[in-house]
Amino acid sequence: MEARSETTMYCRCLNYGNDKKYSDFEVVYAHLIVRGFVPNYTCWNKHGEEWPNERGEWVADTQEGCRDDDQDGQGNYDQEGCRDDINEECILEFSDHQFDALVDNVEEMIHNVRGEDEMTETELRKYKQFVEDSKKPLYPHCEKYSRVTEDLKLLQLKAAHGWTDKSFKALLLLLKNMLPEGKLLPDTVYEAKQIVCPVGLKIEKIHACWNNCVLFRGENEDLDNCPECGMSRYKCRKDGGDDGEDSMDERKKKGTPRKVAWYFPLVSRLHRMFANKKEAKLLRWHEEGRNKDGMLRHPADCAQWRHFDNTYGWFGDDPRNIRFALSTDGMNPYGNMSTSHSMWPVLLSIMNLPPWLCNKRKYVMLSTLVSGPNQPDDRIDVFFQPLVEDLQLLWEGVEVRDAVVNKHFTLHAMLMTTISDNPAHRNLSGQSKRKGQGCSHCLSETCSLRLKNSNKFAYMGHRR
Repeated sequence: MEARSETTMYCRCLNYGNDKKYSDFEVVYAHLIVRGFVPNYTCWNKHGEEWPNERGEWVADTQEGCRDDDQDGQGNYDQEGCRDDINEECILEFSDHQFDALVDNVEEMIHNVRGEDEMTETELRKYKQFVEDSKKPLYPHCEKYSRVTEDLKLLQLKAAHGWTDKSFKALLLLLKNMLPEGKLLPDTVYEAKQIVCPVGLKIEKIHACWNNCVLFRGENEDLDNCPECGMSRYKCRKDGGDDGEDSMDERKKKGTPRKVAWYFPLVSRLHRMFANKKEAKLLRWHEEGRNKDGMLRHPADCAQWRHFDNTYGWFGDDPRNIRFALSTDGMNPYGNMSTSHSMWPVLLSIMNLPPWLCNKRKYVMLSTLVSGPNQPDDRIDVFFQPLVEDLQLLWEGVEVRDAVVNKHFTLHAMLMTTISDNPAHRNLSGQSKRKGQGCSHCLSETCSLRLKNSNKFAYMGHRR
């Protein structure tokens, strides 16, 4: 049964599985002939059929012309047929069936993402508690929600609508008074996040020198002063820090660090992506789903991509190997340009993905966050050390489980390109202090002129 009043149709082939729309019905017909029909699609709810609800009434799953995740009918689709998600603010985007699948397969998910043998005792205890919570009903005789699904849905609403911690706590208090005795609702935002903490990813907070000289990690981890400039690692406490050893630990006695860099480990996030069958398929799109007709539509069509494959043939033989694009720039998080504060987020885009997904928020990875009153300038490479180590590890190879074939393979990754404006590019290339050298290739041969009144450089004679 087809809804002929619509101008587009979902493609039911094996590659797209009802996730992509086409305006030409002949394209859908060709896909079905070549690739085959998506399995287990017995009720065509995305093509006009109805199915019984809980009360036994036959209702349509979607409104006419809408996706099932776009109930208001206001979804926008780009030229490739993909919805331009309006509600990308939602951090935890789970539909009802994804919640159920999460609870049903939580033990398998934990085993696939990270084996129990690789966990510490604390991590293993948290995961076991997470499994137990996923099986506990929200209140006695509740069949629809468990403690985990209820917690995830509440956090989803909080993220989607920008609730403050205070308003979220008030909501929890109200729900506690409304639900029957024996409910398992959290009391605070912190407790709610602790329930789902195994789902999250690790974050490394690395102390940095105030002058951006070094990071206090590795051989500098135990130092209290910068080995290059001698600046103290910690701020001076107002009380002098003269406390007994029993009153607080050694770190608190020294005070808070002067500067902290945030690093989000890269390898664990790739483990998660390949553990999801849908995401694992998307990571091969540049090889299996791209139209190879010589037209320039994707980074895989460019000469640099082909040149790298010719140089390192072993890398291009496996389409699952990842190619990243790095982008960064300084910003003021407070929106007031007069405020003395700078923040440098370092983002990684995955070039294997389709072009309409490469720069979607869901697939752009925040790798490093450098925050402080001063810009890092050409010393930003100091904060890249953890990322460089992860990229070197990925270049050598990391064992990852592919959910599509349900087997482990050796994943490799490389940094293909950088995306930045000219000032940020000068920082990345270490040239921000070299006045007058505006071209990263010509360097000292750049023809520049310093304007006396504005104290700026003009490249009047440089036309290369």
